[in-house]
Amino acid sequence: MGTGTLLADGYGDTIRVSLSEEPELEIPVARKIVDYIAQRADHPYIPGVANDSFNFLSPVKRETTSIRNIGGDNVPVVVAERLDGKFETNEQFMPDYIYAAKSIPATLENGPDYIVDADVWAEEKEKFEAAGKKCWPAFSHNQLYAVGACQAELKFLFIPFMALTDEAVACLKAHPEIVILSQSNHPNRIGEHRALVHQLMNEGLKNPVIFFQHYSENDVENLQVKSAIDMGALILDGLCDGIFLYNQGTLTHAQVDATAFGILQAGRVRTSKTEYISCPGCGRTLFSLQSTIAKVKAATSHLKGLKIGIMGCIVNGPGEMADADYGYVGAGRGKISLYKQKECIEKNIPEEEAVDKLIALIKANGDYHEEEK
Repeated sequence: MGTGTLLADGYGDTIRVSLSEEPELEIPVARKIVDYIAQRADHPYIPGVANDSFNFLSPVKRETTSIRNIGGDNVPVVVAERLDGKFETNEQFMPDYIYAAKSIPATLENGPDYIVDADVWAEEKEKFEAAGKKCWPAFSHNQLYAVGACQAELKFLFIPFMALTDEAVACLKAHPEIVILSQSNHPNRIGEHRALVHQLMNEGLKNPVIFFQHYSENDVENLQVKSAIDMGALILDGLCDGIFLYNQGTLTHAQVDATAFGILQAGRVRTSKTEYISCPGCGRTLFSLQSTIAKVKAATSHLKGLKIGIMGCIVNGPGEMADADYGYVGAGRGKISLYKQKECIEKNIPEEEAVDKLIALIKANGDYHEEEK
């Protein structure tokens, strides 16, 4: 996210991707980042006007209206699509809203809320209300005339920057219950999404904005790279009240949903899983970094909210994992030191005992729980 965001803003001539994997796997990822950014060269002009009060060097979260669990002080939401009528979800990466268009889920009692097209919502309004209002209408920017007649307390509006006309602005001012789904097919997607939000700020509008982006990927790494670049700057600029990734490739819903939550966690705006901080390894790493990472993840991946550092040596390790809750750091050949935040708790543990001792340390501090089956 960080590298792509800087490149998208025009900063940087050379990049280095560091992975806790074999070095030869780093260049393909770096090329994917650079190639995706290169597609924006000579893009069409975006006639946006930056808001005078916005500080690009030290941005703060845009002030938005809180509508149910969207906007205001709420964490950014995840919207997912299920246009194929398959409404399965993963409990760890449960979307907040599912866009079903014209499909109607069999049950509305449990799980996420649903978004359907406005005409479907109008036809099925009584059913939705009987189910506790778990379903909400979505309008296109060509349906502004119909927004006022709809009595839902939450409405969604698909709209690109170039459709943010005087009529659309007037509609948004009259209907603060509208959540905007910002669309873009522009080569410079970040620029067009930014232009829309800055126009909202220029008009004094506080409607929440969810960034909707379309992809056609068959490889999950390609989706991760592209969507992290597209969403990264918007999140870091404080403009994001939610994201909606729509992929028409062969990836599963679970892969797309996990990518969306991963982006929000990378942007430090919503935590959904354990976070790991690791180095790429070097000549000072005297244990198998990759297999150790796999062992630590296998034992701790269910501990949502924890940050665990796994570092090859004590030279740079403690500094690089400074914000970690726990640290596993190489201390010599076959020896490991364990940290609680910045404090070294135990030194020179035999490598074969270190993962078990890490779990014991986490348990001793009350941060461990058994994985739910």
